[in-house]
Amino acid sequence: MSVRALVAVGLVLGLGLAAPAPGDEIELGSIRIETPEGDLRGREFHRGIMAGLLVMRDKSPYLAQLLRAAQDAPFPIVLHPLMEDRAMSLHNDPYRPYARVGGSRVLGRDGTIGYPAAVYLTLANVNPYWSESKRGMLAHELVHAVDLVYGRSHPERLVRERRASFMENVWRDVHGWRLTEQYFDGKLPAFETLEYQRAKSRGAIARCVQMLLSTSAFDCP
Repeated sequence: MSVRALVAVGLVLGLGLAAPAPGDEIELGSIRIETPEGDLRGREFHRGIMAGLLVMRDKSPYLAQLLRAAQDAPFPIVLHPLMEDRAMSLHNDPYRPYARVGGSRVLGRDGTIGYPAAVYLTLANVNPYWSESKRGMLAHELVHAVDLVYGRSHPERLVRERRASFMENVWRDVHGWRLTEQYFDGKLPAFETLEYQRAKSRGAIARCVQMLLSTSAFDCP
């Protein structure tokens, strides 16, 4: 059996949630995937992103809402792989995913004032063969990107990270992964991220997701 066949078998046996079936297609809309030309890892990144977007579309109504917001965004959301190029890394850390403004502030046709967004993720963050992908960094950073393109980024970083951690936990729950209970990155003091857990226990997830995707606030349980 070829290496490719073995990999496919491993995916089906171990990661059924993340495995896109042959022929699966998804409309990217305003989402762009840019990879280094001639680097085969770029193809791996592209496949991983597509697999993750399919999970968002098919496995959770809440992740599907986030995906639709990204697809329908008034400005581009460009996804990049983090590899050896230190110029792309945040604070010289090549393994730390992040999102940032990708261009000048723009007025959209619908009156939205926002920014193009750029998202940087490692191959491990999106490779469905690896457990790292279950951590939910794709969903986490897409929240930041969606906030940027719709002009909804909260001025306080702590609030921005709470919002993103909520959708990260939606992803983790879908994958049966341990939910994150604390955020710490060395820049902010550590804080609890239990909003998703409380919202789930109170039947308030839908309300919280609606708030996340329509305002800059985060008044969740």
